[in-house]
Amino acid sequence: MIYCASPGSFALLNRLVWIINECHKKNIFCALVCTNMWSGRNRQIVVDELCRVLNNVHPQIKSTKEDGIIYYDNVALVTMVNSIEYIDEDFNVNKPQSGIDELIFGIGKCLQRDFMFAWLRTVSHNESFWKNMLSKLNILFQIPSDKFNNFYQHAGNFLGYLFGFNDDDYRYITNTNTKNTDESIFFDAEMIEMSEDSPKSKLKFIIKSAELGAQLSEVLAKLGAARLNVVESETTNEQEIIITAKFNNTERIMAVHDLCQIINHGQVNCTIVD
Repeated sequence: MIYCASPGSFALLNRLVWIINECHKKNIFCALVCTNMWSGRNRQIVVDELCRVLNNVHPQIKSTKEDGIIYYDNVALVTMVNSIEYIDEDFNVNKPQSGIDELIFGIGKCLQRDFMFAWLRTVSHNESFWKNMLSKLNILFQIPSDKFNNFYQHAGNFLGYLFGFNDDDYRYITNTNTKNTDESIFFDAEMIEMSEDSPKSKLKFIIKSAELGAQLSEVLAKLGAARLNVVESETTNEQEIIITAKFNNTERIMAVHDLCQIINHGQVNCTIVD
């Protein structure tokens, strides 16, 4: 829940207290925001009043402040923002946009992982956010800098419409396997490697089962693989399927490769949410 109040606005705080209490009962995160912060001198008064409301609702929580945002653990935050450039020609005041990227990041990092991904997906095309918050996102996801930066550069954005496919494709790719478990469809696949062909145009997967191989082949086709070659391995006693996927787009092949590298770190859990 995002509640906004600008300097000079009026609200019955007892009703706001009720709303926040109800949100807390239903595990709904609350962001209380002073908007249009440069439009009046009493912006700090607005922030202080919002903090007093949260202090009354959550007296057991000790607030912390980071990058201009006041956090109440992972249940609420208070901040002030200016969503567009503020210009007052009469008083010769010109203030740039402020606080929006930090607010988006602050909300995201307070949410549970599945909801965080869903939240960040809504801003997947916000270039300002991904550029300005890149270092903080790198730390938040606990992904090595070179992997994260490389993925970001090739994919354009970290989440959302990663390769420009539609919602049906997105739901299929991020879904769990057909056994309806919490395991990723890549759970039983060894890490892919870049084919030795030059220029780099192929990815090679080593899969532990034919069923998983069929699922992965269909996903790779949706991700833009131009040609797939599926063979059984003859080098081991165990059943192994080798899938070689050829891509015609260099950025696409690098993005798929880096995405799988990130998943293999074991710190990414992706599920479908409403």
